Amino acid sequence: MIPLLFYISLLPSLLLALPVQYNYELDIPLPDFFKVPQIPLNSEDVQLVSQYVDELSAITNSTTISKCNRCINELNIAKSIALSKNYLVPPVFTQWCKRNKIMSNINCEMTYGRVTVNASTSGGDFGNLMTLMEPEEIDGQYYCYYKRSSACPLPDTMDFDIDEWVTTPKPQNAVEPPTSGETFNVLHISDHHLELAYQSAAESNCTDAGMCCTSHNYNDEQIPQEFYDTYIQNNYSSVYENSYYAENGTFIKGAPITEKNMSTWQPATSFGTYYCDSPETLVNSSLKSVNDFQKEHNISFDFAIFTGDLVDHLETQYSSFSYIVEEEERMLRDMKHWFGDIPVYSSMGNHDTYPYGQIAQEASGFDNKYTWNSDLMAHLWSDFGWIDNQTAQEVRSHYCGFSVKAKQGLRIISINSNTYYQKNLYSYWNMTNPDTFGTLRWLASELSMAEQAGERVWIMSHIPFNDYDALPIPAKIYSKLVARFSPHVIAGIFFGHTHIDQFSVLYASDGKELGDETAFAWVSQSVSPIWYHNPGWRWYEIDAKTYSVMNSHNYYSQLADTLNNDGAEPQWDHLYDARETYDLDGTWPSDAPLNATFWGKVAHAVRDDNSTAQMFGIYSVRDSPENPDCSKGDCADFWCYASSFTRVEYDACMKSS
Repeated sequence: MIPLLFYISLLPSLLLALPVQYNYELDIPLPDFFKVPQIPLNSEDVQLVSQYVDELSAITNSTTISKCNRCINELNIAKSIALSKNYLVPPVFTQWCKRNKIMSNINCEMTYGRVTVNASTSGGDFGNLMTLMEPEEIDGQYYCYYKRSSACPLPDTMDFDIDEWVTTPKPQNAVEPPTSGETFNVLHISDHHLELAYQSAAESNCTDAGMCCTSHNYNDEQIPQEFYDTYIQNNYSSVYENSYYAENGTFIKGAPITEKNMSTWQPATSFGTYYCDSPETLVNSSLKSVNDFQKEHNISFDFAIFTGDLVDHLETQYSSFSYIVEEEERMLRDMKHWFGDIPVYSSMGNHDTYPYGQIAQEASGFDNKYTWNSDLMAHLWSDFGWIDNQTAQEVRSHYCGFSVKAKQGLRIISINSNTYYQKNLYSYWNMTNPDTFGTLRWLASELSMAEQAGERVWIMSHIPFNDYDALPIPAKIYSKLVARFSPHVIAGIFFGHTHIDQFSVLYASDGKELGDETAFAWVSQSVSPIWYHNPGWRWYEIDAKTYSVMNSHNYYSQLADTLNNDGAEPQWDHLYDARETYDLDGTWPSDAPLNATFWGKVAHAVRDDNSTAQMFGIYSVRDSPENPDCSKGDCADFWCYASSFTRVEYDACMKSS
């Protein structure tokens, strides 16, 4: 067992910039795929690589076969290489990618390069996939659609009968139970994307196609002297080094950075900018604001849910294994520090793994490459007192997923959305089997047992099923399971990922009429401000008997105010509550939860009333400096997103609108 401190020692010194301090050490074994020796190619292999690259290039540049068939033929060659000499797949496809300008050179290296602890390359996973998948079957069709820029058309989503998994019919009295009039409080946080590489005064308006605010990002254009003197000096005063929160919660501003940097258009400020993920100062400010809110309003959160993405969007060439482990651990430690004894039930995000987005099925034979992450989560979550030892074992056997009964009596089921993520290469193996990870069958089993026990359930995951990143077959099965167990069992569904405050409704038929709603899902706002969103979080009032959400209260910080306030802390304010804001005609009963019927009415109002759509758009990005403008077409997809539970439904809606 290699101690985690070994990995931390590999980090550049800039990554260790004064966080809240802890004394905590874990033993994390180095994953097996890093132990494979990187043997130089012999002369025979070098010749084979050249031959394969020539063969692939001839197919890629052929004008006599369709784009789809070219992609399938390329995969056939990849499979033949993988089955004979798998270690040649990375050099062959890296060279082929560069020669044919499939993508930029660095992206070719990251997509097809050999596995390493120093950069998040996925060529080894691509080679592993090639030993498993059947290019001539639906595997290849889906791969070429998602991974090769729609080289093949998206296949029709095959149907699957969930009666094989759910053997009992839906009860006749499958209705939402009446509320009790008593409530408790639950916090929902998501998508913090801790950016440990964040560097104050670095370029936050970079042009190099990477994530900004790091030492390696830049802007190509030279700054005019007068622009620097008049604009930057007057608008970016909050540039301090070594800003941090002490363990007692005191903010230490650090020292101002006064040296002029004539190559920086917009210097990264102490609490972040709209082009970057969250520096640890912003993470801790957001968590502290939750703590402060409870004290100021004399309320407490009984538990919290976190719907994924501990880790930032740092370019894969700079994302080392040690960097990912450190971000995961430090984010969770920060939560524990600020929340104390409040349990935090978590889902893993697409960034919360290494290499990026990857996880393998147990049946594939490659799952041992990823057990380090489930071991780490099981260890941390149980050590922090968020789950018990029995649940920790479930985390290890369900790809970081678990089913737990909270002390309030609610059952919470967390699933790892990387099991249906389109960027997870292993998802393209044996796609005629709709559940190679076993996650959906397990979910069906848990819901069936909950139904028999008379339990109410929350389901949480990271990627919404109506997002482009969710593969269609699992999405269709999931929607069937939700329809089967709603509204009598499922009391809430929660996602993150989009960084936008959204919702989506599942309807009983394609008409999407009022009164036809079956279920709906909450999609939480992010703390990360990247893509011009203000950081935010929300809390729910939960009925103590039904565990339905009675109201949602949303808080945010106007990050723009921190760019030029001499390094002062962000202010966190109430933005809106859902019941007051979206009960547009004031007729929603006070004892009724904010259920699918409520959100179905909101969806129709967003479609039919421009002012409602504009208000929804402003709140979706937390009143950012770049709010959507409905008069300019920025709200065109609001209805389709809100009224579609899968991506296939969303695409059909957009085509017909």
